[in-house]
Amino acid sequence: MESVMEWQASVIEGAANALAFWVGTTREDRLNWTPSAEPDSKTRSVLEVAHECVGSNRRAAAILGGSTPPEGPPPFTDVVTAQQQLKESAKELADVVRGLSESDLTRTFQTGLGPMPGRLMVHLPAMNMIYHGGQVNYIQRLYGDTEFRVPPPPPGA
Repeated sequence: MESVMEWQASVIEGAANALAFWVGTTREDRLNWTPSAEPDSKTRSVLEVAHECVGSNRRAAAILGGSTPPEGPPPFTDVVTAQQQLKESAKELADVVRGLSESDLTRTFQTGLGPMPGRLMVHLPAMNMIYHGGQVNYIQRLYGDTEFRVPPPPPGA
């Protein structure tokens, strides 16, 4: 039977793989498009949300691993880099999560958002990537792409 940490690590990697897949199905001329209904809206492009997720994954990995969070990566200019960085950052985080004990779920970690329990620290990055996967799909819908795309199953599934 798989441990809680192993299961959560696989959820993190699966969320990154799905987001990377959807980023890759975005039309190239829309990767940097920021749709906006209001002049002052703070919408972001597909590459910007991928960038945010990579930074979030790496910060969580550092905090959970007891090190100083790194600076964010430079902005992405192409889909291949965004996809690679999503998968790599998720693997880094998943490897840290696999090394945690169940007691780490009740520990309090200091984050840039304030104190956070371990159970949220291991869950939040996956939720973030799933949330942004929905945004990418919505951006695609806004420019007229109505194709329903299902990411391939993870290895071993």
